[in-house]
Amino acid sequence: MGNLPLSSNEKIITLAQMGAEVMASYQKIISNKSKVFDEVIGSSEQEIGMYSVKILFDNAYTRNKGINRLSPTKTDFERLLSKNQRFIANGIANKFKAV
Repeated sequence: MGNLPLSSNEKIITLAQMGAEVMASYQKIISNKSKVFDEVIGSSEQEIGMYSVKILFDNAYTRNKGINRLSPTKTDFERLLSKNQRFIANGIANKFKAV
């Protein structure tokens, strides 16, 4: 049957967006200390922000083509593609041409 598709979840979408807005207002990367969920955090210039997912994918694909399980040693995108991953959310905010 394969793996279940990723689903969105309103609660984590809200948390992701709030986190992005806080980081944009402080202009620094701040991780969630609760560790209730795994997160991938990044920042870039606005012009290349739209390529961030492709950059993560290319990095994961060229590094390890056997993406199949969740592990803290996996790259960010490998964790997103894990068969154990069920929900995904993203938050995007910008300030001073950075996203």
